Amino acid sequence: MENKKLGICIPTYNRANLLDSCLERIVPQVKKYNIPIFISDNASTDNTQEVVKKYQKEYEYIHYHRNDVNIGLDPNFEKVLKLADTEYRWLLGDDDSFFEGSLDVLLELLENDDFDLIVVNAARVKDKKNPKKGISELRVKDVKSKTFTDKNQLLEDLGWHMTLLSSLIFSKNLIEKADFDRYRNTNFLQVGIAFEYLGRKKDIKVYFEESPIVYTFNELGPIGASWFPKIMKIFVEDWFNVISSLPPSYSLKSKLTCVKNHDKKTGVFSLLRLLNIRSFGYLNKEIYNKYKDFYPFVINLPSWMIFLISIFPRNIAEDLRNSYLKLKGINA
Repeated sequence: MENKKLGICIPTYNRANLLDSCLERIVPQVKKYNIPIFISDNASTDNTQEVVKKYQKEYEYIHYHRNDVNIGLDPNFEKVLKLADTEYRWLLGDDDSFFEGSLDVLLELLENDDFDLIVVNAARVKDKKNPKKGISELRVKDVKSKTFTDKNQLLEDLGWHMTLLSSLIFSKNLIEKADFDRYRNTNFLQVGIAFEYLGRKKDIKVYFEESPIVYTFNELGPIGASWFPKIMKIFVEDWFNVISSLPPSYSLKSKLTCVKNHDKKTGVFSLLRLLNIRSFGYLNKEIYNKYKDFYPFVINLPSWMIFLISIFPRNIAEDLRNSYLKLKGINA
């Protein structure tokens, strides 16, 4: 019988190879508990449908929906979360997976308590092709497993981490009452609906699991993500706007801390990563000027340094990037 406690929700678009790897890794694990998988295909033009059919022959609890047209990133997240009919819905990226034993931890947790939201930790693995070789680094390093009842503390401690799609397991009640319209096409719908819902509640109950639950197997990392060409807009302007527009039940201090923590904790705009962004032409003088008012709130480097990187010779930045990838044995 299909498990109605937890469902895996995977939005996807034109990434058949990654989805294939994802399903190859998670299907053997969910089979043990009859956990359903819900896939919303955003009108892919590759062989995504054939990949899904292959695994449907192997596992009966894979539910597949294909949009007639590409409805956009955030609307497809909404689609897959509403496609599920389970008590809890885990939004999983199509280039992510979960470690062996993760489902045991989560199902035990869900059987013994009720939560508005569950946030799980992620980890870097030493070998993405063989995650069993070990973990190299936890994404959240300074927060222990706990139940958050203070919404401002949650925003400060984990708001930055919740940008990671696969870190979030939503309750049915949150999805049914979420204000999707408000956060649609913001690039942070999953963060917005969670904090909007919690912000309207007097009492909240959000659990954070510190042990490593998820990891990515996409070797290119952010470079292979659909949002990477717009990284400056998304993680500067859009990120600031979504968090600053959260309900007044969140303090200004907590909002500003959350905004700054994303770069501080992930290093998305470190010196080396900005050089990488520059190597693709996604940071230049024009882009620098467009978002310069946001930098003091979002990026931990001084604005003058960001400007220097924006005019750094792109060909040299490209050479540095290619040398790094070659050293790592990655073909971009």
